[in-house]
Amino acid sequence: MLMGPLRPPVQLYGSSDRFTRGWHDQVEIEGSAPATRRGKSSADIAGDAIQVEPGDRIVFHYRGSRHLLVICRQGLRRDGETVVNGLPRSALHDMTNRAIFVPAGHSYRDWYESLGAVHMLFLYFDPARLPEAPAPRSRLVAPTFLSLVARLEELLEADDHHNLYFDALGTALAYELFRQGPDSAAQEGAAKGGLTPRQQRLVTSYIEDHLSEPISLSMLARLAGFSPYHFCRAFKQSLGQPPHKYHRQRRIEHAKHLLGHTSSSVTEVGLTVGYRETSSFTAAFHKLTGLTPTSYRRTLLRPAPIEEAAS
Repeated sequence: MLMGPLRPPVQLYGSSDRFTRGWHDQVEIEGSAPATRRGKSSADIAGDAIQVEPGDRIVFHYRGSRHLLVICRQGLRRDGETVVNGLPRSALHDMTNRAIFVPAGHSYRDWYESLGAVHMLFLYFDPARLPEAPAPRSRLVAPTFLSLVARLEELLEADDHHNLYFDALGTALAYELFRQGPDSAAQEGAAKGGLTPRQQRLVTSYIEDHLSEPISLSMLARLAGFSPYHFCRAFKQSLGQPPHKYHRQRRIEHAKHLLGHTSSSVTEVGLTVGYRETSSFTAAFHKLTGLTPTSYRRTLLRPAPIEEAAS
């Protein structure tokens, strides 16, 4: 999905002097909506918290000599796309609590036609501080780390100068989120005829984090450290089905959960799990469950029969 000509930079309110001192790499923002930016920096790490009010198209883009960690604290978009060198393009609608690691020298571009305010955290690391940085990655922030993100956000928006704490917290968060980089078959070795436990966790976690998006076989193979041919064989050996069928099954399982635990319409559930057409979602759901999504929801709402007491 290509976007049209870029709009002028957004009008920013708030000081970023604490950020810019000695740092020249910074995410640029373009669009027509007003935004606020708060920043903090030290010798090895810098960051800023940006909130863009609802408006027209918003564009974030970056390519610099520092590693970049992007954390979307709030971001629901009607349309948009995230593009990072080394990752599949993503048109995910709900970006809330998604983290993206962009190594130095890689490009990052994110655009939103938002359904509300967009709140982003950007952390910039001196490559010497993270000498074993992983390849580009995208994942949801686990609930156990959300308190760290919230505290980091407080530090970025505060006027105090807890730089040592800021350094330690930012670096720890980057390591915790992305310390499990792609597995190397040469280093770890493949389980005979299948994936190692770690490779299996890495690949299935990636699928869970990208359920609503197309996932290429080559991307999964790269994560596991295999050629696509050998990866497909190893995956089927370990999980009993090819990657594309496993991906589809996990989509439908998530859809069943949403149908049973939310009031979202069938169309909305289909969109959430990656089906743009309700007819395609209904066909895929019926193929795996024998029921249409509407029929499945009705079976959950139908009261269980009351057994007659024994006379």
